[in-house]
Amino acid sequence: MMAQEVMGKSVAVMPDETDSQIYAPVDGKVTMVADTKHAVGFQDEIGEEVLVHIGVDTVKLNGKGFEINVQAGDQVHQGDVIGKVDWSVIREAQLAPVTLTIITNSGDYQVDKKIGQTDVQATSILMENQR
Repeated sequence: MMAQEVMGKSVAVMPDETDSQIYAPVDGKVTMVADTKHAVGFQDEIGEEVLVHIGVDTVKLNGKGFEINVQAGDQVHQGDVIGKVDWSVIREAQLAPVTLTIITNSGDYQVDKKIGQTDVQATSILMENQR
């Protein structure tokens, strides 16, 4: 479902598993933290709704291996540390660590992906609104 971008325009990143930190993708407000801590939603300053989904099928872990230190309503800046993940828990469960950043209301915007980046940092621009 995510590969077909049913939820919106998305970019997949293979994380550097030596870095356990999870970073805010935008300047804006935290709109939701999944009970299972594998996904965090944001709304940026222009209204884009961004979902960070950590790993594939990691909802099955029921929060094990995840620590999120933000909650709905918190203000964040791109690159802020919002939590951490124990990648070994994901690997031991034989799940993929691929992390998706999805603009869930991308139909409201002209979104261009920044394809071809091989070294993504916490403040890298993965997608850009071309309004």
